[in-house]
Amino acid sequence: MDGYGVCTSMLKILLSVRPGSITPVMNNLSCGTLAMKSLKLHGFAAAKKAGTISAKSVRVVTPLPCLLGILDAHVASTLDSVLDPIAEGIGRGFFEAARPKRQVLDLTHPLSLVLEKGGDLHGRAAVAQADIRQYYDNLRPLLLYRWLRKRAVDPRLCLTFLRLHCLPSIQVAVGQAACTIAARSCGVLTGSRSATIAGRVPLLDVAEKRLATWRPLAFSVPLASAAAWGLLSTIYFRPVSIRNRQWQSFKTLR
Repeated sequence: MDGYGVCTSMLKILLSVRPGSITPVMNNLSCGTLAMKSLKLHGFAAAKKAGTISAKSVRVVTPLPCLLGILDAHVASTLDSVLDPIAEGIGRGFFEAARPKRQVLDLTHPLSLVLEKGGDLHGRAAVAQADIRQYYDNLRPLLLYRWLRKRAVDPRLCLTFLRLHCLPSIQVAVGQAACTIAARSCGVLTGSRSATIAGRVPLLDVAEKRLATWRPLAFSVPLASAAAWGLLSTIYFRPVSIRNRQWQSFKTLR
């Protein structure tokens, strides 16, 4: 049971008895600015490691209330189905690995081919990888909204996503101290399903704009010449000497 006295089991029973009883509540939550703004997410701080820690090693865990979690799952599922055709339309040279029915070997196989080919070429090949710290903390919901609307995504879905990640206030407790974060414009709710799916947007945007430039510089391998590791990291291989300063212009995004 969450802080509002609602639990998933209760909702399942209610839906089995009166299927239409939850719909008005969910509609009011997704479409009503005041209803969404009245919600408070009670978070707590957790360290990523034991021992003495710095501020950058602290993460805030914000469990979603039950109704908000259901709405988040629906937004994530719908948004995922919208982004899939966009990813498929990017074309040869782009591979998004963290998707259903894909395995680690789908990525490691072409990587091993690049390393083998690089050995035959006396080191004239490179495999690059980069991580971006606090990725979800730096995503801007309004930019994601504009990107989706530019591609004619249903405005109701886009607005629900925007309300979900910007309007609820977050109350964080560290020991006896507590603070409230409201009116947020940067960062999405880390750990929510819709945030994970929205994390695909910057990757797809970069692939759309840069892949045509990268493709001629890559090896031709059975799977792809550019690949996405996990969900967000981009790995790209280039048949150039690592002494050539050209490779420094390589763009990575996580």
